Amino acid sequence: MIGCTMISYKTIAADRDMDEFENYIKLHDIKTIAIDFESENNLHEYGSKICLIQIFDGKGFFVIDPFKISKEKIKRFLEEKKIVKLGYGCESDMSLLFKEYKIRIKSLFDLKIMVDVLEIEKRGLGDVNNLILGITGETNKKKYQMHNWTRRPIDKIAIEYALSDVAHLFSLKKVLLEKILELRLVDVLLEQLVKREYDYEKVPVPTIFKSREYNNLHANEKEKAKMIYEIREKYAKEQNCPANDVLLNKDLLNIAQNRSALTKIGPGRKIDNSRFSNMMDEIGKILEEKRS
Repeated sequence: MIGCTMISYKTIAADRDMDEFENYIKLHDIKTIAIDFESENNLHEYGSKICLIQIFDGKGFFVIDPFKISKEKIKRFLEEKKIVKLGYGCESDMSLLFKEYKIRIKSLFDLKIMVDVLEIEKRGLGDVNNLILGITGETNKKKYQMHNWTRRPIDKIAIEYALSDVAHLFSLKKVLLEKILELRLVDVLLEQLVKREYDYEKVPVPTIFKSREYNNLHANEKEKAKMIYEIREKYAKEQNCPANDVLLNKDLLNIAQNRSALTKIGPGRKIDNSRFSNMMDEIGKILEEKRS
C-alpha cells in the first residue's frame, strides 16, 4: 500500500509484507538502511510501546506497523547483523525494544556519537540537520511529539513527519564523517565506538524519582513515595491510562510527606470516583502500616 502525500512510502502491515521486504533488501543487495521509531510513552495509554518503525534505504521509504507484525519477524529483522542500521539518539528505543521484544538490535550506527565527538552544542536531530545540512522544517515537531501513535489508521501527515527523521541520515552520516576526517578526530571516534556498550538489562528510573521534589524528601518519605507509586501503577495499568492521569506526581509526593493530604486530593481525569476511593483507601492502609 502506497501513501501518496509529499513522501511516497510503502506500509508493511502483515508478516507476508515483512517477508517481501526482507526479500527486497536481499534482491537489491541493500547493506545499510536508516531507521527510527515512534513510541507511546505514558502520554495516552499506560506504559511504553513501539508504535511505528520508519525506514529509508537511500531510495525508498517504508513504515512497519509493529501492531500487525509478529514479534518473531521484527526480532529477526532488527537482529540481522548483515544490515547496518543508521539511527540517531537511539538509547531509549534500544531500551524499549528490549523491554517489549527482548531484541538486542545488531549493527546499529548511532550517528549521535559523531555529533558528540564533534562537540556540537545543540544535539537534537533537528538542530543538527539544520546546522550540518541546512535543513529546516520542524514546524510540526511539538505537535507530533505529543501525537498518539497507538491510533489506527495513522494520519498520513503524521507518517510524513515520522519519515522526515530518517530522510537525511545518509547525508548526515557523510557530512559528519567528512568533518571528523577534516579535524583529525578519527581516533577519538574509533575509541568512542569501541568503548560504547549498552546495558539492555538496566531498568530505567521513573521520571518522578529523578525530580528535585522527590530528591528533597527525607529517606522515610522517599520510601513511602515508592510504595504509593506502586499502588498508582496498579490502578493505571487496570485503566490503561497514564499514571499521572490517575494521581498527579505532585499529589503523590504530597501524600508521602503528609498523610492528611489523602483527604484533600481529588481523582485524576481518567479514573472514576469509585476506583479512586479504593486506591486512596489502599494507600491509607499502607501508610498506616508503615507508621505502626
